Amino acid sequence: MGQDEKSLDERRYDLDRFRAEQEAKLQLRRLALDRAKARQEQRILRSPVLLPAAIALGSVLVSGTQVWVSYISKEKEVRAAQIEKDKELALNERQSQRQYCLDGAKLSVEYLEKSGGSSDEIQRGLALIQTTCPEYFVTNSYTAPPHPISNSPAAEELVVEKITVDNQVIPLSGWKNFAARVVDRNRRPVEGAKLAWRTPDMGSYTYVGVTDRSGVSSATNLYTSSTTGTHQQTADVVGRDTPLGFTDGSKLKPTDKLVTFQFTFSGK
Repeated sequence: MGQDEKSLDERRYDLDRFRAEQEAKLQLRRLALDRAKARQEQRILRSPVLLPAAIALGSVLVSGTQVWVSYISKEKEVRAAQIEKDKELALNERQSQRQYCLDGAKLSVEYLEKSGGSSDEIQRGLALIQTTCPEYFVTNSYTAPPHPISNSPAAEELVVEKITVDNQVIPLSGWKNFAARVVDRNRRPVEGAKLAWRTPDMGSYTYVGVTDRSGVSSATNLYTSSTTGTHQQTADVVGRDTPLGFTDGSKLKPTDKLVTFQFTFSGK
């Protein structure tokens, strides 16, 4: 029985040794494969074909990036040039329209002066010109002869009413019309009353107009602005002997027969 047990132990020992030897051989093979793989990778990296190919690929990628950056820069330059061109075209268009307006106003005023019409007809013509091209009267003065006023109530009996609503929005450097009506204490329209139109918080420039048969007089804002902001346009009754047309408002005495319009210059 002792010999049989010894034989069993020997067999177990032999089996363990065999397993250890096989495991050692397997590890040696794995090590050999790892070494072979490392040598192969080094050969690939040192290959005279693959290295230039890798360099060429890198150059292509860099060149592509440079082309894209150049394209974007060129597109920005073209866009900026187009914006400047559009601005120039818009400026030329405004200048052409301005000159057309001034030339038309000049011809119209010359026609009125030579027409031989009544003072009322001349004044109404001037009011129309002033509405369509107010800038003409900024650089050209014209004073119409006094408008005859007959059967008109005294100034203290007059009342000025607003026709145009408040809070008009006027484009920057633009113009809009304002209108007011003069009535007597019985609310009947008064023809021939004189109103002084001003934009007082911007200057003393004043337009003196006369009411028509409906008691209405109108004028644009007397100034334009290149900046946004809220301003006032006023219309007040002035004396019957006040010359019609454009004048320096500081020379006119304001009255309590006055209406005030709020308006805003806006870039929107």
